[in-house]
Amino acid sequence: MNYDRQRLVISDISQITPDVRCFRFVSATPDRRLAGFEAGQYINLFYEINGSTASRPYSIASSPLDAEKGFYDLHIHGGGPFTAAWLFEHAVKGLPITASMPEGDFYYHPLKDSRKVIGISGGMSVTPMHSMVKAVIEETLDIHLTLFCCWDTFREVLYQKEFEEYAARSQKFHVIFALALEEREGFEKGFISRKMIERYTDISGATLFTCGPAAMYDTLREELAPLDIPSERIYQEVPGEAKWGVKGTEQFEPNIRFFLTVKGRNESFKVVSMRSDETVLIAMERAGLRPETRCRSGHCGYCESELLEGKVFTPEGWTKEEDRGCRFNPCCSFPLSDLVVHTNINL
Repeated sequence: MNYDRQRLVISDISQITPDVRCFRFVSATPDRRLAGFEAGQYINLFYEINGSTASRPYSIASSPLDAEKGFYDLHIHGGGPFTAAWLFEHAVKGLPITASMPEGDFYYHPLKDSRKVIGISGGMSVTPMHSMVKAVIEETLDIHLTLFCCWDTFREVLYQKEFEEYAARSQKFHVIFALALEEREGFEKGFISRKMIERYTDISGATLFTCGPAAMYDTLREELAPLDIPSERIYQEVPGEAKWGVKGTEQFEPNIRFFLTVKGRNESFKVVSMRSDETVLIAMERAGLRPETRCRSGHCGYCESELLEGKVFTPEGWTKEEDRGCRFNPCCSFPLSDLVVHTNINL
């Protein structure tokens, strides 16, 4: 038995917005309980599509109490990576799928975090906060949460009615909605800023949970810098998969072909083709290999490999700031030459 993974099955699919669906997963083994988790964590789904392997992490939108009841809810946007499009086209009730155990450090730690919590989300990245909000309402998470949610347009908004109903029920939860590109009654105008936050709550002494695109993190870092908030009081969800066009990658030419030699266990090896505008991990997956991966953002360490020959480029913000010598994360590294890589893959 693989204790790092769970066998799940889709028990229900429902439409939340025109672009977002809720996929409910239950255990594929009736006598095996779902793994518990902390509100804010994610699971990784593993796929085999047309001869390629793939995986994608999704924040669990349901609450830890829901897992005890026997289900995880994942809220997925159909316009995401090709795996999301595959789910929207092919997923039906009863479809089995393999998933990781819950992962990630994006959750409340009662022994060190303030009970005054500020959540800041951008776009679809609000999903881990949905889990936290439910845990507050269910009284399994004892915090006072003020949540700021921002989208570009009203069409993209998630959870407005639900969050408003929760806020009316509980004095421990408050929510503020914002639209960056539109004006609408009941919404703040513009991206979430320090000034906006301070209009509704006191930042001093609070623990912050931020989840959104990398650009949002860059903006918030500048906005909050004058407050000198200790780093241990700011949680940042991993920024998502590194894609061509993030800061720094535009200096390289796309569609250049290189060769990747993957050395696995027992001195086995395989040579595959890779493109300069895709990560080394995607090249492995396109070749049908099964690299271990979870977050796909350079933070979990599952795919860490040894670079024996060649050069790679890793964008700033997609890996932990530490000197690892010839160690690198294929999930967020782009090839600059032919590569020889040593991994723990069984070839």
